[in-house]
Amino acid sequence: MSSLKSETHNAFVPGRLMSDDCLLAHELITFVNNCRNRKKCYAAIKLDMNKAYDRVRWDFLFTALACFGFPPYWIHIIRQCVSTVSYQVLVNGDPTTSFLPCCGLRQGDPLSPYLFVLCMEVFSASLRLAERQQLLHGIYISRNAPPVSHLFFADDSLLFLEVSPAACQHVSLVLDQFSKLSGQLVNYQKLFVKFSPNTPDDYRDFLSTSLRLGHRPHLGKYLCVQVDLGRSKTSTFNELVDKIARRISNFASLRLSAAAKLVLINFVLVASISHVLSDFKIPQSICDRIDQLCLRFWWRSSPSTSGIALRPASLLHLPKGMGGLGIRNMSCFNQALLARQGWRLIHHPQLLLARIYKAKYPGLFVPGSSPSTRPSWGCRGIMAGNQVLSQGLAWKVGSGARVRITLDSWVPNVQVSFKDFVLVSVYPTHVSSLINPRSDAWDVYVILKSAYVTLVDKGLYSASHLPSIPVSWWKRFWGLHILPKFKIFVWKLLNNALPIAALLQARGFPLDPQCCFCHSASESVDHLFCCCPLVRAWWPTSLGGSLLPRPSPGMFSSWCADMISRFSSPGMPQLLLGSFLVALWSCWVVRNDIRFRGSSFSEAALSVVFDSWSARLKDVVGFGSSPRFHQSVSRPQSPSPLLFSGGLQGFSSPQHVVRLVFDGSWIPVSNQAGAGWTFTDSVSFVSLGGGARACIVDSPLHAELRACVLGLQVAMKRGFFSLLIFTDSTTLVRLLQRLFPPPVSISWSLAEVRRLLASLHSFTICKVPRSMVSDAHVLAGQARRRQIISLSF
Repeated sequence: MSSLKSETHNAFVPGRLMSDDCLLAHELITFVNNCRNRKKCYAAIKLDMNKAYDRVRWDFLFTALACFGFPPYWIHIIRQCVSTVSYQVLVNGDPTTSFLPCCGLRQGDPLSPYLFVLCMEVFSASLRLAERQQLLHGIYISRNAPPVSHLFFADDSLLFLEVSPAACQHVSLVLDQFSKLSGQLVNYQKLFVKFSPNTPDDYRDFLSTSLRLGHRPHLGKYLCVQVDLGRSKTSTFNELVDKIARRISNFASLRLSAAAKLVLINFVLVASISHVLSDFKIPQSICDRIDQLCLRFWWRSSPSTSGIALRPASLLHLPKGMGGLGIRNMSCFNQALLARQGWRLIHHPQLLLARIYKAKYPGLFVPGSSPSTRPSWGCRGIMAGNQVLSQGLAWKVGSGARVRITLDSWVPNVQVSFKDFVLVSVYPTHVSSLINPRSDAWDVYVILKSAYVTLVDKGLYSASHLPSIPVSWWKRFWGLHILPKFKIFVWKLLNNALPIAALLQARGFPLDPQCCFCHSASESVDHLFCCCPLVRAWWPTSLGGSLLPRPSPGMFSSWCADMISRFSSPGMPQLLLGSFLVALWSCWVVRNDIRFRGSSFSEAALSVVFDSWSARLKDVVGFGSSPRFHQSVSRPQSPSPLLFSGGLQGFSSPQHVVRLVFDGSWIPVSNQAGAGWTFTDSVSFVSLGGGARACIVDSPLHAELRACVLGLQVAMKRGFFSLLIFTDSTTLVRLLQRLFPPPVSISWSLAEVRRLLASLHSFTICKVPRSMVSDAHVLAGQARRRQIISLSF
């Protein structure tokens, strides 16, 4: 694609990004807006095609592919993919008869975007031909910059030209010719032109009439990014705040947990504006308002309250591995994204955007540097040994060395190289980041994580971290296989972020600070969860009961971290860590019931909450599996994909085990499937029965899971609770071993299989050849062909 498409067409080409078009459009529009005293007049035209994908003519498409040099057999394959589609229309809920189209590309088909951009490349070639023939002229934003006459990203198009009656007439001619050839229809209601300020009003009217377009003073958005910026950046980017506020208001009524809110903030709210953050430096006031909205959304418990921020925002913005929650700080994240953009332009100087920046901002690039060599940069400061000393910001480099760099308007881009790190500043006083480059690949992007950590940790490390809990502990903790709700609860517990009565009273809330369990001491964290005599009398015996060591005064965080490390160590029994967390959570749930619902304390209430959450944790974490602390430190050996065992007692008595063999059969046309299973005594090999059933599923793996569910349900009804299970599906065994996440379509069936297996006394699942499941396969095939609807024998 890179050899077929021009450098002004950045859609679906490796190495080219949508942000390139946004930045180019911004530079070109800025040039047009600043043309006040020039003799030449310029214009920017925003094009829009009506139903662009649906109007592509097939003869034009295949002729264009032949002109690009694709072989005839390949074009024949594409023709079969494009022209064999049929459609039906729903009229009052009833489908009409199917009909065949004669043009158009299916939106959503992975092949369609590539074919469409090749068709648009014909339009680009027509404009470049007109440039070579001097029929129209693009825009030179500086003396050595290449001319730009158009920017394409799929069907989003911008044209830039030096306006004259002949140029406008030829643009209209090229547009009409392309529309006739390709079948495209220009939507003149959405098309408009923007002229430079030095264009006289009567001349604007004349040129817009010759173009058959209206003219506007502002170009507006391009690719969902505001590229025509005014003097007030704050008013321009206020829409980002409104967008985040609207999304938060939509989520506010869902009563989400703190863990779910954390996911929404980082992967929905921040991701929705990341394309803008990667293109422009957002004003600090806008970043602060977005941060405030996100943090308030995370702290508050209901839409009617604003929430109580029990910990400073600097702690929440720290990455999880450093003791924070990883909520993005907009300003630092914006700088890290811009630094990545600058790093990309440095090491890809062949890009059109890099060449234009090099011509307009000569200080950004050093003459004679090549992408294969490490570029050298100017730096203001005094070099002293292993340090650059000056006034400015500081970063850790290498083994304890520090780099200080001055960012001023005279040095627009600075880089200082040492053994392992590079300090990059892309824009003066705006973007600065620490990058850990790979020695064998200097053309990679800036590692966003390293850049963001450096920026957000600056000046916050000593104030945010608890000295008793090292950073390595946090990295291991977030890798534990436990409920996200428990992870957030433990984070609040260790950072004193739970609304305990003593903490709320210290903040001025009028409430009773006495423990709601024993009413004899102040309700502090260590007293409520460990030192209260009523709680210690109830504490589960599997965790040590009342003999559990007590934390020292003011050292509950260290005590809790030590207990989590102890219970998750490799030598401890299974699910012990989960029991410890459930015990803490049970105390908190019962405490809230007493405080807010008027309940009374009893050990029975604690036991009920403990048992219900233990069962839920077992279903989520997995039967017979233990959340090991060491799994996040060193990757364990993958278990064998051919064997999987578990159960309540373990597989140890083969003489009392029944062999269950199951198989599924599925055809993709109608999604009809069949499930078959047989039971055999594993010692005497006497048949104990079996069955088959027809069903509707959407994949062969789903058919295997349905057969497993039905076989296990029948086995438990017949009293078989020790099973030796045979299957010919390696994927199913790997899914049960949790070696990779399951597809969404089979997650419910997989959860049902795990629930049934957890109810067995013992089981072993073996992957066997197809020949060993032949009887079950025959039954499944008969059920799939509807020769058997439901059978049990």
